[in-house]
Amino acid sequence: MSVGQRIIALNLIVEWRILMLKKRTWHLTRGDGRMKRMLLLSMVMGLVAGLTVAGLRAKEKPPSHTTKKVMTAVKEGLLKHVLEETATSEQQHILLEYLKALPDNKPPKGDAASWKAKTRELIKATRAVVRGREGAIERLTKAGNCKACHSVHKVYPPETKK
Repeated sequence: MSVGQRIIALNLIVEWRILMLKKRTWHLTRGDGRMKRMLLLSMVMGLVAGLTVAGLRAKEKPPSHTTKKVMTAVKEGLLKHVLEETATSEQQHILLEYLKALPDNKPPKGDAASWKAKTRELIKATRAVVRGREGAIERLTKAGNCKACHSVHKVYPPETKK
């Protein structure tokens, strides 16, 4: 084959490929749904992946209050005032906000499932008091029993900082 014939053959091949690309493009714009479905599927998968990563990062945030800070507030009489019904509405809400941080904290010792169950019951009981439900004080008294939680989850003797 001469050089001229080779050039003509290459030109034919290039023109044929261009024609095929135009033909594919024509199919994409004329309703061949395969490419559109693939594009939509990849966009949805990207969105799901993004939301999953965002959800995981949200769970990695540290709790708003440490267990020590919550227990300090309780020892200062916040829970006592709520149980005696002498606390203001604002104090009740403050106690509820402190207690909402407890399930996110790691228990100093004991089973994490037990910790979550006890702290969630404490939150539910406090929320019932804030909403003014009947029998809420008794429920909070039972859920706020210090010994029931401390015997399972508190490290004795408490660690002291030197």
